[in-house]
Amino acid sequence: MSTYEKPIWMLLLDFVESKNLQADDVFTRDDVLAWFETNYPKLKKNSIQCHLIKLSTNLPSRVHYKADPLGSDDIFFRITPSTFRLYDPTRDPAPIYNFSTAQPNGNSAKSLILTSGRRRGGRISERWKAVRAFEKVALRPILPVRDAQAESTFYRKLGFLVHPETETTQVVQFNGDILFILQEVAADNIGPIQHLMQWQFYVPHLKRFSKYLQDALIEIEEPYTRQSWGEYTLRLRSPNGYAITFREE
Repeated sequence: MSTYEKPIWMLLLDFVESKNLQADDVFTRDDVLAWFETNYPKLKKNSIQCHLIKLSTNLPSRVHYKADPLGSDDIFFRITPSTFRLYDPTRDPAPIYNFSTAQPNGNSAKSLILTSGRRRGGRISERWKAVRAFEKVALRPILPVRDAQAESTFYRKLGFLVHPETETTQVVQFNGDILFILQEVAADNIGPIQHLMQWQFYVPHLKRFSKYLQDALIEIEEPYTRQSWGEYTLRLRSPNGYAITFREE
């Protein structure tokens, strides 16, 4: 049941009307939040920002909010992380509705390497066949963190592209792919996920990469090491506790 008579998405349309926004008029996220604070103060800031994402045609993470593919949610176009204008179908890119359009280069779920590691030849397992069945699906986990800014700075140092979507949400990308999303939450809401999950990435010249980490003053939890099975690895831990293992490609 809505806190007010209208749901948030309809109130955002009221915002547009109240500001008399025209095609090229630019507004900020703070403008939206201030308007809601004045007119509908009981609504949570995070809920408003999530709806702003859903109604912004060029934000990949709108797929998580099930934007209407018939176009009823195509209202805004984000210019910068904090500025927007009205969506213009005559000049703007096609709206993003699903993972295939959110990831235009066509990469699949296989591009995200998790703890299962990379398959290196041999018989294709039934599990791998199951993964192949979802080649058009892009995995984009949302990681809860206590401090999104510290976490995003850490990933930038590692060479990832990180850009904000809201004050509390950061998107981590590499080579044009969205790998995962950082969502800042209260410490009490994080739970034990950091101890249950880790990333694994394969890189060439791991020893050279280790030297780069040292020069960048990035703390290495487990240094460049030859494992008993012959593979070289090193492990980091992000500021919010996520383990990241790098293996030599």
